[in-house]
Amino acid sequence: MKRASTYVSQVYKATADYHSGRKLYEHYSAVTDADPPHFLSLRSIVLKRKQPRKLFVQCNTALKGASTENSTHKTQQSVSAW
Repeated sequence: MKRASTYVSQVYKATADYHSGRKLYEHYSAVTDADPPHFLSLRSIVLKRKQPRKLFVQCNTALKGASTENSTHKTQQSVSAW
């Protein structure tokens, strides 16, 4: 089931009613703290709990005679190791 706003936006597009379409878009895309779920308050909570991005760095494997050797690099050096 589609929302009524989808139908209304299609009417605005089909009739080229720029001002009404813009008003509708701004109404639904506004980020306010007035109505639930209070996006601005939630945003501050999310930013307080933000964790650093997890990085997966794969080690390089080199063949040394009959054995293999794993060499690891620090995160900043992983690109320059190649």
